[in-house]
Amino acid sequence: MPDTQVLGIIATAVIGAAGIVATHVYHVRGNQAQRTIFKKLPDAIVQILKQDLREKLSIQELNDLIHQKSVDEDAGKQGDPLPYKACPRCGNTDLSRGMIHGPPDHIYYIIECKECRWSEWTE
Repeated sequence: MPDTQVLGIIATAVIGAAGIVATHVYHVRGNQAQRTIFKKLPDAIVQILKQDLREKLSIQELNDLIHQKSVDEDAGKQGDPLPYKACPRCGNTDLSRGMIHGPPDHIYYIIECKECRWSEWTE
């Protein structure tokens, strides 16, 4: 009988080791896939995604999340025509603002990211 107990212990150890190896391989491949995806995104977007606790995001939810991080809703309510607090493309907070006076009674408001050159304008 002791031989079957030894075989049982050995079988359990081999199955446990195989499980550990399979789990390790799964996690390594998962990390490689995540790195491949994250390399495609600007660091600011990666940080936003890491902070969000949801498992999956729809395109609309992702757009809403980026909007929340890049637009200052309070500034918009106070009349800022371009209430950006960060660039929606790269996340940079160093934004250049300006105004251009056009035809009589026309003012164009402009905002530009100093990092990636993204820009937006409105009347």
